[in-house]
Amino acid sequence: MNFEGDCLREAGLLDAPSLLSILGEGWKEDDVRRIYPLALPQATTGRKVELVRQLADVDGHSRLFRVGQYYLFESIDGWMHDIFASEPLMLDIIAAMQHLKQKE
Repeated sequence: MNFEGDCLREAGLLDAPSLLSILGEGWKEDDVRRIYPLALPQATTGRKVELVRQLADVDGHSRLFRVGQYYLFESIDGWMHDIFASEPLMLDIIAAMQHLKQKE
C-alpha cells in the first residue's frame, strides 16, 4: 500500500471521512487551506502532539500525528488539504474552524 494508506490504517482511519467532506456545503478547498492551519492549534491545545510518520517532497507533505489518544493525518500540497482525524479530534477541529469562519 502507499504511505497515505499505511498511515490511515495505522491510525484506524481507513474508513474515516475527510475534513472537507464532513464540513459539507458552504466550505471550499480554499476555506480549508486558509482556516485549518489557524484552527489546528486551538483544537490541540492541552494535548500532547507527537509526529509519528512523515513523508515530504517538493510538492508537499503527508504527516501522521498522535494527538493525545487520537490520530491526525494531513496530506497537504499546492492543490489540496486532505485531513483525517479520530472523531473527537475532528469535531474539535471543525468547531474551531467554524468559529474562525464566523469571525471573518
